[in-house]
Amino acid sequence: MGIFPWFQRVDKSAFLAHNRIIFFIVITERSLVGSPWLPEVSDGILFLEDVDEAAYRVERMLLTLLDAGILERQRAILLGDFAGANNAWRFPGDATLARVFDYIRSRLPERVLMVSGLPFGHVPHQATLPVGR
Repeated sequence: MGIFPWFQRVDKSAFLAHNRIIFFIVITERSLVGSPWLPEVSDGILFLEDVDEAAYRVERMLLTLLDAGILERQRAILLGDFAGANNAWRFPGDATLARVFDYIRSRLPERVLMVSGLPFGHVPHQATLPVGR
């Protein structure tokens, strides 16, 4: 089935018919929201990842992108490894990365594919993502 079994089941025409690929570390993109330095990020494949940010901070960053309309304007949102997100000190009932991603997914239009847990970002074992023709 290959490295990415989910990719076997996805209608790739939404990806392959379009050549816009945007890669950001979440905290960098979020800090650019509302500024003239944020590139036009729409109708593309948005790759997001970060390192050593607690899950509640990742949630805040993703909500900023969601509320700014950036996430809903994409064809797909691919989430890499958020190393350390669940290891941060937290209180009982605090957000876990899985709960954060589930909530963001619930607020996106169905046409926007969101996949999490992909092996890219600040991790030692990375895979090449099968994007393109």
